[in-house]
Amino acid sequence: MFAIIHARRMANSQNRKLITFTDLSIVINNVVGGKIDFFARKNISFPIFTCPLFLNIIASLYGLLLISTEHPSKKLILWNPTTTRYLFLLHENSDSIYLNSADTAGMYLDVSNDLKILHIKRRNDVVVSRVYSRTWRTIDFLKGTLFGSRIYTWSVGTLSNNKLYFTVFHYWLCDNSYIIAFDVNYEVFNQATLPQQTGINVRQGRLFTVKYKLHIFVVEMSRPVTVNLFKFEDEV
Repeated sequence: MFAIIHARRMANSQNRKLITFTDLSIVINNVVGGKIDFFARKNISFPIFTCPLFLNIIASLYGLLLISTEHPSKKLILWNPTTTRYLFLLHENSDSIYLNSADTAGMYLDVSNDLKILHIKRRNDVVVSRVYSRTWRTIDFLKGTLFGSRIYTWSVGTLSNNKLYFTVFHYWLCDNSYIIAFDVNYEVFNQATLPQQTGINVRQGRLFTVKYKLHIFVVEMSRPVTVNLFKFEDEV
């Protein structure tokens, strides 16, 4: 509990850091007044032997990073770059390894302040959702949907007001794109359509939070390409 409270206080601090993965190195920069201090940069190493080129940052929460590795083997790792502590979340020989081309995930704290990870994997057009909290367990996903198909592309989870939100875009049919919400306390999924306007051909969307309100950038495939900003009020 002490660690969680301390982490939340630090999250409101103006002393922020930016971690950057290049092909060969991992760099931490201080962010001062909204600007990167390139003179105070620091190179760090990943705790296991792998080239940063094969690392992918999936999610972050209070300084912890959820990392997937592509080489030499596919792993899912929870990493604290400040303390260098890390934890393997999946066995390398499991069929539940994280595939960047098919899977997505998000991090959150539940009502009891327990850090958890939601892993959504797609195998053979079937969606399997699992929650990690010291061990893995499977939870129910939406019934009767086709979101396991590779014709859909998923975003990573965006945490806002006790829910993890994902955009799910259909590869060809723009009207068949959705937002999936996962209630972190009740562990249930819901779906909603993307914000629609007449004549908009939506191809991309990016969720983010501003002052505890969920927002989304929606990209139109038009000439010239335009971007709309929507703010959600009571999930509408």
